[in-house]
Parts: sequence; structure tokens; C-alpha cells
Amino acid sequence: MWLLGAPKDLAELAALYLAARALGAQPASQKSPLLPRPAWLAELPSEGEGRWLGEPELPADPFAYPIPQDLPPLEATLVFAGLWQASGGFERFPGDPKSIQRLAERIDPLLLWGWLYTPPAPGESPEEEALPLPTDLAELLPPLRLWLVGGVVRDALLGQRPRDLDLVLPPSGRLGEQSAALGAYLQARLGGTLRTYPRYGTAELTGGALEVDLAELRRERYAAPGALPQVQPGTLEDDAARRDFTVSALYWEPSGRLLDFWGGREDLAASRLRLVHPFAFLEDPTRALRGARMAYRYAWSWPSTLDLQLAPALHPEVLRRVKPRRLQGELLLSLAEPDSEGLMRFLDERGLLAAFLGLTTLPPLRAPTPLGRLQELLKAAQAVN
Repeated sequence: MWLLGAPKDLAELAALYLAARALGAQPASQKSPLLPRPAWLAELPSEGEGRWLGEPELPADPFAYPIPQDLPPLEATLVFAGLWQASGGFERFPGDPKSIQRLAERIDPLLLWGWLYTPPAPGESPEEEALPLPTDLAELLPPLRLWLVGGVVRDALLGQRPRDLDLVLPPSGRLGEQSAALGAYLQARLGGTLRTYPRYGTAELTGGALEVDLAELRRERYAAPGALPQVQPGTLEDDAARRDFTVSALYWEPSGRLLDFWGGREDLAASRLRLVHPFAFLEDPTRALRGARMAYRYAWSWPSTLDLQLAPALHPEVLRRVKPRRLQGELLLSLAEPDSEGLMRFLDERGLLAAFLGLTTLPPLRAPTPLGRLQELLKAAQAVN
């Protein structure tokens, strides 16, 4: 089933149900699979109205029970466990957030991945808004079809000066050629060092007048939770589907047209952090560090839904697939924040330093540079592991 151990009672199973729905159970496109009743069901206690339905409400043969075409897989499983009631379902067992969180932490992420994961569908029919590009950015960019995305758009909408520049452009020829060419064009104007990564169709420009990340429109597929993505050229819609948070999936054309595929503009206005799709953390757990950085920088709340969606991604089986360079890159960005000390406490409170580094207490970080503080953090982690 879902758990590393069987649920103890109906309230716990109800909490599991809510946690699993938050983690991505979606309506099935075909008739849900028929699953046998688990052996541990007979041992669950009955509690008044909350007692599970047995015979005669359910047929003696659970495989004879009719399933609506749009019943999500999780509810289908609960039907055959004899626990789902068409009228009311588990609404009478709401469960408190801490209980649901504990259940989410017990979900086996590999079973979750194997049962429910599908890449997110491409975004369609984005909302459009007119937003003039600042003159200095408009003069910097070449007359090509491209989009600004991520932090530069978010900061502009918040009335802040962009800290860096993220650009995407359509692929052409071999993967990575376009991003490398645009990187060379910007390097001539901004200076700095250009690094290209043809396997992923990306490039980065560092050490110049402006930090720039470049990528070609692509779609991604993750073969396993925490693994590096498999990349193929894609469309703007494909690219929007691979983003992590809705507020980072806003595309800004140099012409002044803003495209919003996932309601990121509304989330930004509400200071709300929301994933593009519920498996985003499980695909790449380091996205949690990115999200925490935004939440702390802008004083946004960290909703309990994010904790539910994050819990399976912090399982050791998932984290062992995370490449050290990817983790260290996100930590370095966090340590470069103006209030890196406060952000580290925020990460510690969220349990992220314990999950990624095994640190149960935050060590003192006294180095004057972000790289120096990262080295102190990694040294402390090495000492306890």
C-alpha cells in the first residue's frame, strides 16, 4: 500500500487519504484498477459513524463493486478496502495538520512515484497582460524571439530591481546551440565567464555586470525521484510545465506581453507560494531550498500543503539521488542572501538542513563570504555523518 507500515485506525487512514490527495492523486482517465482488500483492514477498530463499511453495504466479492469512470486511483483503492462511502467519504475525518504531516512522512516515495507520477501536462491558454520592459533590458537583448522568466519577472512585478536574468529561447539545430550563441552575445556586452551545458540546452554567464542563466525551451522527464532530468527540445507550453513554482512560471516577452500559464500572477499578489504540480519536490528536492529562499526573502507564508508535498521528497531513498553539485549550488545561493543567517534558521526550522545534511543543530557560520560559509556548513555536516 502507501505506507511503510499499516495505518493503526480509521483516523490515521483518513489523514493518509488527505495527505495523498495533496501529494497528487488525480482523476484517472480510464477505469481505476481493481485492487484487493489489504489484510490489515480486518484489524482496524470500528468507531461509531466512522466504522468502515463491510458486507452487506459492499459486495462479498470486492471485485464486483462498480467504479465510476472518473474515480481517482486512491479512492478506488479505498473502495476495495471497504473504507470509502459515496456520501461524505472521509470528510467526517478531517484530521489535524500535524497528524496529516506525520502520515505524509510515512508514505513510501518510490511507491508513490510508481503509482501516481506522470509528467505534468503542458500549460494551455495562458493569461496575458501588458507589461512594458525596462529600457535598459530592452536595449540589452538582441532582436530574437525569447522570453524573460523566473526571478527577473517576479522582481519586476514586485517593484524591485532584478538580481539576475533568466532567459529562454526556442531550440534550433543541436540542443544547446542557441543558448550558447545568446550567451556569447551577452558576454560581449556584460563581460564575465560563459559556461555551456549542451546536454541540458543551457548556459550561464557569471562574474559580469549581470548574472545570466540561459536555456532553450524544453520538456523534462524524471526517470526516478531525485534524479537528473532527461531533456528534449520543447515548446513554450512544455517549458511552463517543467517549472517549480507558479510565481516562477511567468514569461515576459521583450514586446511587453506577460504570459501566465498557472495563475502565478494571482499567487504573487497574494504572497502565496504554490507548486506548478504536486510532484515538483519529488522530481527535484532542492526546489524546496529555492522555495524557502523566496518565502524568507519576501516574507511569504509557507503553507502546510508544501510540507505535505515535500515530505516524500526528503526520504533518504530520494535524497541519495540528488547530485552534490546541485545541492551545494542551492545552498550557496541561500548563503549569498542579504540575511543568510536568518534564512539558515528558517531552513533549520523547516527540517531541511537535517534532511539534506544530517545537521540537527545549525552550526555557527562566521566566514565573510558565501563560499566560505558553505565550506563551514559542509564541514559541520561531514563531522556528524
